[in-house]
Amino acid sequence: MKSKILLLGLSVFALRLNAQTLQNVTDNGSTTSNTISINTGNEGISLIGNSYLSFRNAGTQSRTGYLQHDGSNLVINADAGNVRFMNNVGIGVLNPSYKLDVSGEARVATTVITNSNAPFSSSSVLFSSSGFHNMFGVDGTWTSKYFGMKTDGTFVAMGGNVGIGTTSPNSKLAVNGNIRAHEIKVETANWPDYVFAKDYLLPTLQETEKHIKEKGHLPGIPSASEVKANGVDLGEMNAKLLQKIEELTLHLIEKEKLVSDLSIRVKKLEEKN
Repeated sequence: MKSKILLLGLSVFALRLNAQTLQNVTDNGSTTSNTISINTGNEGISLIGNSYLSFRNAGTQSRTGYLQHDGSNLVINADAGNVRFMNNVGIGVLNPSYKLDVSGEARVATTVITNSNAPFSSSSVLFSSSGFHNMFGVDGTWTSKYFGMKTDGTFVAMGGNVGIGTTSPNSKLAVNGNIRAHEIKVETANWPDYVFAKDYLLPTLQETEKHIKEKGHLPGIPSASEVKANGVDLGEMNAKLLQKIEELTLHLIEKEKLVSDLSIRVKKLEEKN
């Protein structure tokens, strides 16, 4: 009997040792909506091993999500619905200033960052393997602020200028440096076939000579100082050069006729002698 009493006393003593930091529950009644608060500077609740904290439906008791460390990673999983972060989220950032603030590199499978759908009602970034391809933009209202790439991969800078190597482009494309390409196509509507029209007034060589002596360059061709100041319009210049070639061709044809006629006359004179 004494041994039983001694065993009971040791058991009670052990229980008191293990529960010495617990507080009494003082709220009576059948209310099930009260909360439990853990107010301590130390570790409050510990999940040992691969244990997890689950969230369940109040009615069906089915699990809706859980929080777990699987031994390698911290897992936040929503079995139903989504995982929402209402304020700023920082990755590698102690005090995030944006909805997602990342210190370091980030990788996204399809890379969709947009305020609305295309074509760019506002800021948009979308890289995808199907549907849209390499799309990014600033202003979808197509104003002078617009800058982006359309869904078919075509680069667009509508209403503004694009500069490469310059911060103050004064044309649709301004390049401060060399351009290398396999082919450049310049469209122009005023191609000088009109030189061969019957009513075209072909300048005489005497008129051309006079202009050269007075101006120092061919008629209709910009001077060296003009080219240095304003550059050269490739389409317009090619048309002007072709015009001069066609005019020169007409003069050569006339000279050929004159030389041929003179050759015939000389031959006839030689035969008489």
